[in-house]
Amino acid sequence: KGTVFDFKFDHQSFSHLHLGLLGEFQVENACLALSALCFLSSRDQFTLDQSVIRNCLRTARIAGRMERQKVGAKIVIIDGAHNQQKMKALGRSLRTIFPQQKFSFLVSFKQGKDYRKMLEEIFPLAEDITLTSIFKDQPQFRFLSQPLPEVMTYLRQQSPCPFAVEENSRRALGKALAKTKNVLVI
Repeated sequence: KGTVFDFKFDHQSFSHLHLGLLGEFQVENACLALSALCFLSSRDQFTLDQSVIRNCLRTARIAGRMERQKVGAKIVIIDGAHNQQKMKALGRSLRTIFPQQKFSFLVSFKQGKDYRKMLEEIFPLAEDITLTSIFKDQPQFRFLSQPLPEVMTYLRQQSPCPFAVEENSRRALGKALAKTKNVLVI
């Protein structure tokens, strides 16, 4: 449900910090933010309130970034990994939190993204994959899925695990949850 870490920068140190986010990449991000805060505190001569920092980190939540949900007895991890680097970080975090476990994946890829490289990061972790499509059409926010037949062709050639395709994302979620044994990664 979170991550615990120690932090030291220059003459500032914090032990046993509770971060309300999962994933080692979230710890890296928190350390970067804390480093900047410590630097500014030293440069601009203000005192850091450890209780405020601890509370902010403990209550931190970012929707869609290693977001953990419970659906019945199953765990659902939602992450917006959108390139190979982010997918690799997601994979490292999943292996740390759930060692030796395989996962069901529900995936869709934004058109123009390198879905092949992202799938290469998923394959070693996947028990099965459900492929679906996304579509968002609003004036300020428009994107389409990578065409499903193209991704299906790649999966047929490369996937070491079973996969299913359901174009309707709501039905895809229901089907993926139904076949998930323990953890579904979206």
